[in-house]
Amino acid sequence: MGIIMKKVIAFGAGGLFRAFSPFIKSNYQLVAVSDNDIKQHGKLNDGVRIISPSDIIYLNFELIIITSMYFEEIKEKLISLGIDDNVIVNVYDDLLIRESVAHYLVAHDEFMRATNRISLLSLTKKKLIVMNSLGNGGAERALLNLCRRLEDKEKVFVIVIEGGGEYFNVLSHLVPVIEIFSSIENRLLSRCFFMHFPVKEICSRLFGRNKYDVAIAYIEGLSTYLASGINSIYKVACVHANLRSHHVSAPYYASLKAEYDAYTNIDHMIFVSGSVKHGFNERIGWQGCESSIIGNIFDIETITRMSNMENDSQISSPYIVAVGRLVAVKGFDKLICAFAKIKRNSLEDIKLVIIGDGPMKSALGDLISSLGMKEHIILLGKKENPYPYIKSAQCLVSSSVSEGHPLAIGEAIILGIPIIATDCEGNSDMVAHGSYGYLCDNSESGLVSAFTYFINSPMHQAVLQFKSVCGQILLSGQNEVEKWNEIINKSVY
Repeated sequence: MGIIMKKVIAFGAGGLFRAFSPFIKSNYQLVAVSDNDIKQHGKLNDGVRIISPSDIIYLNFELIIITSMYFEEIKEKLISLGIDDNVIVNVYDDLLIRESVAHYLVAHDEFMRATNRISLLSLTKKKLIVMNSLGNGGAERALLNLCRRLEDKEKVFVIVIEGGGEYFNVLSHLVPVIEIFSSIENRLLSRCFFMHFPVKEICSRLFGRNKYDVAIAYIEGLSTYLASGINSIYKVACVHANLRSHHVSAPYYASLKAEYDAYTNIDHMIFVSGSVKHGFNERIGWQGCESSIIGNIFDIETITRMSNMENDSQISSPYIVAVGRLVAVKGFDKLICAFAKIKRNSLEDIKLVIIGDGPMKSALGDLISSLGMKEHIILLGKKENPYPYIKSAQCLVSSSVSEGHPLAIGEAIILGIPIIATDCEGNSDMVAHGSYGYLCDNSESGLVSAFTYFINSPMHQAVLQFKSVCGQILLSGQNEVEKWNEIINKSVY
């Protein structure tokens, strides 16, 4: 008699479902896929029909597996439909799927190639930096700027957990870079690998018996988890996000205690700002090692040079620019709503240009359309060189709910562009509590007031530009580079 598998519904018909589909089907009987996108309803996805969420209650199932990054929102919707909380699970938290994925990845050619390259490089290089990814983000740019100014590049190599990314090629010209998982599918699956295997076992498979002078987790999350288990004389962990207000690392640990335990193996903590350190102490609570505050490093020469290149934009009107990944914490939804109110009440010919990509792109596009602002608010997408757009803007706005050490604001200061920023930890630190930019209330109405004052007062625009220029003296990065080089070299003494 064969094994009777549980009947499940997968919620989410996008890339995450496609990556996990073989593992769901090998452990469960998949009866349907559901998705919020009405355009998908009735179609077949991997041989399974996509249904409306409202039709789920009519099916015979024992479990709903959410295959979407929007787990909490979808879970809340399912509960509102009368579905029991106990039958809803995140695909990363399902133990059967997690185990299947982990054993698949450990035997994958990508993982084997990574271990072979690590073994070869470890013969001569004993300083190791671990990074989650090399996508077009602030921490990734800061790492690139740091590697440009390291004293002993020839002794350093970088391990990237989720490969690819816009900065891979340029970083590879500075130091050797090893990707553990490089394909899109394996990058989506990789969290299961780290959640299933204990860190000591992962490090044994990746690094063998190699011992390093220093292992640096350059960002919170999987990098810190991996670095905590590396056999090194000195371990360093860098935190970029305010974990109190935006606990970005939570999905990568089974519990808060597991994250705390990873940090107890660290010898030196680095925080990009005082507010980030304060947030870490409140959320994680580990204070048992040496710590430093070292801001992100800016490459002023490169930013200035690249800002003088021509952009490919057809934007003829004056515009306000915002730069960042399209995620909830950046507050682009309230920024769009605030700017729409300004346009309805102003005759000024000014646009809002948002540079970046991310999971909220479609939702923000829909919001712009619903407000009738398609001609006035432009989602420009991701740009390898955003600096000409920043330099040509009337001002840069940061609408973030929370920040660590925002690079976009620093880059605007370097280019002498006026800054409007919502008053949150990180933003406030970066503009020296209003000395180098205008801080507004962190709300839609706060942004409306800030825009109104800026647009209607040429004197205020000139004052903000002067403030921005005054901040340039603090962004040379020399002190930060010296501190980093001291820490990286400390282990050999």
